[in-house]
Formats: sequence, C-alpha cells, structure tokens
Amino acid sequence: NKDFPFISSIGGPTLGNLAGGDHPNIAAPQSGAGRAIDTLLPGFQQGSSLVQVWDGKRPRPSAELRGFPRVTADVGLFVSPGIVDVNGDDRPEVVAGNGVYMLDAWNADGVAPPGWPKLTGGWMVGTPGAGDWDGDGDVELAIVRRDGMLLVWDTGSSTDALGEWPRY
Repeated sequence: NKDFPFISSIGGPTLGNLAGGDHPNIAAPQSGAGRAIDTLLPGFQQGSSLVQVWDGKRPRPSAELRGFPRVTADVGLFVSPGIVDVNGDDRPEVVAGNGVYMLDAWNADGVAPPGWPKLTGGWMVGTPGAGDWDGDGDVELAIVRRDGMLLVWDTGSSTDALGEWPRY
C-alpha cells in the first residue's frame, strides 16, 4: 500500500485472541497519511483506511498478523473492532464498521467469511456486540448505526465461541 505512514484513526484498539495463541492480539482502525489529508481536503480523495491486527506479544509495526492490514471502504471514526466467531467455524474474526455502511469481518489470515461484509445502510459507530440475544444458544452480532438503528445478525456460532468476550 502506498498510503504510508499509517496512523490510528479516531477510534480505539481491541484486545482479543484472534490468532489462537497464548496471548491477545491488538486490532485497531487506522488511516494512511493520504486518507488523513482527505478528511481535511475532501476534494483530494486519496489514501487508504484499514483495520490492522498485531501480535500482542510483540506489539510493534513489524508484528502485524500475516493477513493484515486489510483495506476498508472508509475510515473507522469512533469505531473499535470486536473479535468473535461470526460464521460458526470455531475461529474468531475481527469485526469493524466504517463510514460507508460496511461491516467487515476477517479471520487471522485476513480472509472474510462467506456472506461478509454486511451492508448496513448507515454509518456505524462503536463496537459490535455479541451475545445470545434470543436465547437459542447461538451468538448474535449487533451494531448500532449513527442514526440509532440497531442491526442484529445470527452467526451460527455457539455461545461457547464467546470465550473472553463477556468478561473483557
């Protein structure tokens, strides 16, 4: 990617075990320098927005997971990713929304599960929530759009896949 250096977006990092090791990974929305300039000069329309995931045992720029960074459709303002299994394969994905209505998900290899990304029809803020919303023993994923609309998807994952989510 030519849009370098990358800087943290106006969002937050998330800790979770995406890669299955004995320590957490760090996921965060980021923007390239060109995208940062684009926010100041809207006619510029250059640069990249992305989600980056690092190995939490060695958190430095060279410690990114093999499948990352992943380019997103727009900047993740006021977004912190979630980490949860969204497709029932017993491997968690990093999930993050952005400003052009897309909710993205990728596993530790940077691969989107079938049916992803999700088009939400509105700008998303915050962190996706995961839990058993309807009491069926499976995980549902929820996100709120900026206009207040709540969206919820069935994931096909057992609540066992929540792991650390309810506690951290």
